[in-house]
Amino acid sequence: VVLGDEGGGGGVAEGGRAGGKGGGKGGVTGVFLLDGEGFEAMKGGEEAGKVSPGEGWSSSPRKPSNAFADASPSRGGMWPMGGAALAGVTTTWHSEVVWTSRVGALVEMKQTVGPFDALGRPRAEVLWRFMIYQWGQMYVDVSLTAEDAERVGRPVSWALALERSMIGKPRGIEMVGVDGDPEKLLRAIYPQAVRESPTIRELPHQLQGGWPVAMIGRNGAVNPWWAAEQKAGVAGAGAGRTVFGVGIDGRNITPVGGRVSFDCMVLLNNPTALMMAGSFGQYLSPPRIKVRQGELDRNFPGDVDNDGFVDSYGFQVVRLSKGRASFVLDPTDVTAPRGSDGARPVFYPAVLFTVPAVERDAVDLKNSRMLLNIDGKQFADPPQWPDGSFLLQLPYVLDRPVGVEAVVVKK
Repeated sequence: VVLGDEGGGGGVAEGGRAGGKGGGKGGVTGVFLLDGEGFEAMKGGEEAGKVSPGEGWSSSPRKPSNAFADASPSRGGMWPMGGAALAGVTTTWHSEVVWTSRVGALVEMKQTVGPFDALGRPRAEVLWRFMIYQWGQMYVDVSLTAEDAERVGRPVSWALALERSMIGKPRGIEMVGVDGDPEKLLRAIYPQAVRESPTIRELPHQLQGGWPVAMIGRNGAVNPWWAAEQKAGVAGAGAGRTVFGVGIDGRNITPVGGRVSFDCMVLLNNPTALMMAGSFGQYLSPPRIKVRQGELDRNFPGDVDNDGFVDSYGFQVVRLSKGRASFVLDPTDVTAPRGSDGARPVFYPAVLFTVPAVERDAVDLKNSRMLLNIDGKQFADPPQWPDGSFLLQLPYVLDRPVGVEAVVVKK
């Protein structure tokens, strides 16, 4: 995903690995999926976790743990293109706007990677899906389908690369009438395992302070985040580039039917430190939904860990009962230790209302509308998802539990 390429850099972004001719002021920027070789080039070391800078890279203490890099090494080069034997293989791209509304848009890009076999089947197909919300959250899901996913190899890390000139002064938070350390408050927004980890010295919002876009991903490793600085004049770096990355723990990924997927979230529109910390915290630990009528759906496609939060789309799913649902959306951090209130801000949460299969015949979704009561305020007609479900994104930041009631009626 190329975010910007100022003229002269000659850079390209292909198959999750960056390259270029360098020499100009511009460089390759964007969101990347890196294989083992690309990861080494981006972070500048010979081995994950060691400060051993490569050509043009500055030495940095911001290292990842070894857990993800050792788990699933790529097998010979540019993911998912393969090794040097396939260097001449071309990749074709096809993009499509699948769905748009006033709440957000769903965009898909299909990447087909050769060579093709006797039956015309490609070596691999990669589907890049972008769920973009109106308030700047973009959820990225990448699915690889291949006859032999292990032979194609797996990426080991996400990376967000920006030109140094694109990065401004970090936008912190102002403490008005309150004594304390702003960073301590921002750290408290993250899940307990993150904020109390002795191995994490810098949190994602600190590593991306002042960035016009920011990224986060889930990982079971102790310290999955890494950052690097690339000097000017190096191939693909242009006038100098800064990189933030999130490792992918391959031990937690099992291909299903030759398909494997990877997810991350990107924040657009110059997010503040509070927007980063709040959005990252709720991505890592979604708000609780206490259902009074209806049911929380933990098996919606894209929910990788069955916690009710669909990683690839950025919403939680509530299944209607007889056309109705009632629940409390609680921003409290479920990982907070006992005795703590776990209070934190939750930014513009999204909920998808679905109709059970056994009730679809009774509910004419095409000719229906939804009425909502959110904390005593009346709303109506949230946009409908491609399958007829209703997608609600609350238009404000939650700092306390909020009651939501929904009913489907005929137009």
